[in-house]
This record gives sequence, structure tokens and C-alpha cells, in this order.
Amino acid sequence: MEKSYATQLALPRLGPEDSRGVVQAVLHPTPVPEPLMQGLLAKAAGNPLCLEELAWTVREHDDLQLPSAVPATIQAVLTARIDSRDRPGGP
Repeated sequence: MEKSYATQLALPRLGPEDSRGVVQAVLHPTPVPEPLMQGLLAKAAGNPLCLEELAWTVREHDDLQLPSAVPATIQAVLTARIDSRDRPGGP
């Protein structure tokens, strides 16, 4: 935060209802199975960016299941998404 053009903003974690809303917005109009929803909510722990990126990962797999190799950090999630776009046939 040493740069004059950077601002740090602390946001509270989303509650369960709002977290579900983020996941459902990404996966709409497909209904989200409860086990998948619970897995996404547990993994993201209320982090809106993590919720959205995990939901996009599920959407890109087209099988509505939590991928077996879900990255452990948001940095790893974003890296995996960027890498998938670089591959032929990626999203």
C-alpha cells in the first residue's frame, strides 16, 4: 500500500444467504444441487470474489459438481482460470 494510487478497503464476509445469491447468479438459470452449494460456501467462507470464481469454475466444467482439485487459494483459482484460457479449446 505504498503507492499513492492504491486504496485498501476492508469488506466484511458475506453471510450464507448472500453467498448463495452470488453462486446462483453465476450459475443461473441452472438450479444448484445442495451438496454443491454447501461445498462452494464452505470453500469460499464468505469471500465474494472466491465465491464467484469457484462458481465460474463449476460452470466451465458443465457438470455441476465441485471439481475434485479445487485450488486452495483465490490466487490459485485465478491462475487456473487464466491458464485454461491460454489452452486451445479453453473458455
